Amino acid sequence: MKSPAAQLAAVGLVAALAAPAIAHAETPELVQGAAAVAYLNVQREANGIPPFTSEEASLTSWCPNERGGVGGSGDRVLSADPYWDAGTSPWAPIPTAPAPFHEALIYDPVFTTVGEVNAEGPYDGEGPVLLAACASVANERPAPSTPEGAVFYSALGASWVPPAVIAFEDYTPAQALGLPSETGPNLIAYAIPTSGHLPLPEAPHATATVTLTSTSGESVANIESVPGEDCFIIVPPPLHPNTEYSGEAQIAINASESVTDKLHFSTGPEEIGTPPPPTNSGGSPSPSPPATTSSPTVAPPTPTTSSATPSVSILAVRLTHTGASLQLRLGAAGVTTIKGYGFKTLSRTLTAGEHRVTLTFTKTAKASREHHKPTVLSVTVNVAGKQVTARERIRL
Repeated sequence: MKSPAAQLAAVGLVAALAAPAIAHAETPELVQGAAAVAYLNVQREANGIPPFTSEEASLTSWCPNERGGVGGSGDRVLSADPYWDAGTSPWAPIPTAPAPFHEALIYDPVFTTVGEVNAEGPYDGEGPVLLAACASVANERPAPSTPEGAVFYSALGASWVPPAVIAFEDYTPAQALGLPSETGPNLIAYAIPTSGHLPLPEAPHATATVTLTSTSGESVANIESVPGEDCFIIVPPPLHPNTEYSGEAQIAINASESVTDKLHFSTGPEEIGTPPPPTNSGGSPSPSPPATTSSPTVAPPTPTTSSATPSVSILAVRLTHTGASLQLRLGAAGVTTIKGYGFKTLSRTLTAGEHRVTLTFTKTAKASREHHKPTVLSVTVNVAGKQVTARERIRL
């Protein structure tokens, strides 16, 4: 990431999100531009973070060469998983595998303008060709009259936070703190001083003190935090599933200014499946993205109580010279579709029980294996119109 650019002219006002509520999609969609930003704004709103008010594709003219690409402006992030829905993003393709340092940028409440595009080409100007999602942010809001804070919990907001995650990016908060790869949720606590945007890693007095307690009164010990751009990423040990937590993050921005971010969230189940639809700060379902020719599909809520609801688990994934071998377990017979960037889509009817299925690489994936690029495999089972999806993030 590079430092944010100075003020840019805001272009392409993002339409207000006023359509009927959408559910977390069974299969994330390959979208970009205004459609992707609409999903991003749903996720920001679910966390009480102001939406981006303009979208400018030219900010990402560097894509897909994140580090050496010429053109564009603002901070930049890239992902090899260019899929979105109301509860996932390219930087968190499954809830338990986020990229916190990247998320800290796209959910930053300071910025008002974003560019988001997909592009195919060699990463960093060399190596294999990949289809990537790219985002850049710019245009800071006016500095507040008193220091302000905000918290990002998850793409679904505070009502559904994974109890444990394994962060997945080149350098993770867990690595920075010398922790095991599996930790509790990586919460992002922002602190905005009266001087506006401040890169906290460069601020000598920036510190964070975090407390967290469950509703049963159990205090969470050994909470650590690491500074991001203008935030601290809070890293507790793995938390209890289906539990409500509250606390605060006291952030000393500099020698004279501080922010106290109140923390209040609920963890999801231990076995992470398809999450519920996100809610806004008022507790009602979040509005959907605007209807455009490229906007995400509006889907009904997923049934959760019927005994006929299918189930699917990915038990194992093994890469081979020609593709991948998956071991699956289905709770009911149904049409099973397996897809992922770098693999040819496979669809067939499978019976209830365990199955071993073979996928074949595309030409792109064969080249990507040399650089061990990340991708996500999704397995969707459809039984009489009811769907369930399991996802597994792997490196090629």
